[in-house]
Amino acid sequence: MLAKRDLKKITCPLLVVKAGQDQSVHPDAPKWIILQSSSVEKKLLVLPNSPHVCTLGAERQLLFRKVAAFLRD
Repeated sequence: MLAKRDLKKITCPLLVVKAGQDQSVHPDAPKWIILQSSSVEKKLLVLPNSPHVCTLGAERQLLFRKVAAFLRD
């Protein structure tokens, strides 16, 4: 897969969001993405009660606040 090969090219600050109730993405994928990227600043946001489309889940307000803070920093 092209995206897997290109993860090392990512050098900008990186925020990876893991939705705990996601049935579409392997649970280890977010950690793997962080490990494979070349970014110096890497953050993992875990939303344990959110589905794959976490912007529609119960933790969406937390997601919005965390993303806004990440973009400000």
